[in-house]
Amino acid sequence: MQSCKLDILLNTGGEIFKPDTIRRAGARILNARMGRLPEFRGINVLEWSLFHDQQPGVTLHLINEGIDTGETLHVEPIPIQRGDRQDDLRAKAIQTSVDLGGALMSLSHTEKGEKHLKEALRLKPGHAEAQKLLAKAWEMSGYE
Repeated sequence: MQSCKLDILLNTGGEIFKPDTIRRAGARILNARMGRLPEFRGINVLEWSLFHDQQPGVTLHLINEGIDTGETLHVEPIPIQRGDRQDDLRAKAIQTSVDLGGALMSLSHTEKGEKHLKEALRLKPGHAEAQKLLAKAWEMSGYE
C-alpha cells in the first residue's frame, strides 16, 4: 500500500481495520455502512433504527481508528414500503451500499468530480465547504 501513492480507498468488505493499517494506507478510507451513523453503531443497526422509529439508511463515512466513529459524509435513506420485511430492508440497504460505492468509483472517470471529492476529503471534518464540494462530486457521479 505504501508504494502506491493513494488518495482515497473505498472499503467494500466491512472489515475493521487495525490502527496501523489505517496509518500506513496514506489515504482517506471511505466506507458505505448499513445504518445511520453516529446514532446507531455496531451490529443490527438496521433493526435498531426501526426499534427507535427512525428511517433506516446507509452512511458514507470516513474510517478512522475508532469503530464507526469516522466523519459522516452522507446518509442515504432506505425507503420502507408497506409489506417490507426485515430481509427486504437488508437487501435494499445492501443494494444502496453497492450503489454508493459505484457512485464514488464513477467519480474517477470525471476529472472535476474526482477533484471535488479529493478537496472535500482534505478539509476538516464537518467543514461547510467540504459538504458543498462533496455535494458537487455526488451530483457529478450521476447517483440518484
